[in-house]
Amino acid sequence: MPTGNDKKVGSNKIRKRNEENFDIDVNNVETDRRSTVMIRNIPNKYDLNLMIQTIDRNYQGKYDFFYLPIDFKNKCNLGYAFINFVDKRYIRDFFFEFNNKRWGRFNSEKICQIRYAKIQGTSALMSHFRDSNIMNQEDDTVKPYIPPEFKFNNKDKLAELIEKQRKTTVSKGGKVQYK
Repeated sequence: MPTGNDKKVGSNKIRKRNEENFDIDVNNVETDRRSTVMIRNIPNKYDLNLMIQTIDRNYQGKYDFFYLPIDFKNKCNLGYAFINFVDKRYIRDFFFEFNNKRWGRFNSEKICQIRYAKIQGTSALMSHFRDSNIMNQEDDTVKPYIPPEFKFNNKDKLAELIEKQRKTTVSKGGKVQYK
């Protein structure tokens, strides 16, 4: 008969197995289909501008989506972010540059961790934020960041996709229709 301890051990095994699915194997990034990573343990004093400066130092033009969630009450980041690379090969260099490294500013003791994100790809990320209250905020620094080189006619791809999806319906027959 299973005991409470058995249940806990089984639960830990499942959690461990699920965590391993997000680990980055730097030897296989080119064959892995994932292109979005989660950056963990970001010092709370880092804001969007500082994160973009830090990332753009070596990755400008190599990512098309970045999001740093903000705690509106305390006006600081939540300690993690998401970045989608335009080519998954960039993940290896990004991983080596940031993973298990201390952050350069604010004398933080936090150690950066890089893992694959649960939501993968720009389209999936954009769909995820489509109906989010974040998109209604006036302050652009709390919204997902689309680098200038990926903006189109002063309207970023996220806004364009959101607009298109709001005008899109699917009929009972499964046909996509645009309003």
